[in-house]
Amino acid sequence: MRYILSVLLVALSLTKCQQGPNKKVITDDQFEDIYIEAIKIYAQTDSVYRTVKIDSILTSKQLSFEDIRNKIRQYNQSPKIWIEFFDKVTQDLREAANKETKTQLEKE
Repeated sequence: MRYILSVLLVALSLTKCQQGPNKKVITDDQFEDIYIEAIKIYAQTDSVYRTVKIDSILTSKQLSFEDIRNKIRQYNQSPKIWIEFFDKVTQDLREAANKETKTQLEKE
């Protein structure tokens, strides 16, 4: 998971997102959604297009890399926050995978 976070940070740092005049506060749920989307992009997309897709996600949510960085700084204040975050992300990914498997089995 830390590797994926590192990839997300590198990809975001390569984007053309710039901080707007007002800082946006990213909720925990938004951060989790962005992280999960980044994981999916990393797994399903050629490396050439990852940055573009992640940039597109941030743009659609009207967020910048600096907004993500601020959220990461907030999380870095306590390892417990990261543990809870990764537990929730793992749980959500498992639920999504189980739902997808169930849907595929129903189609057969």
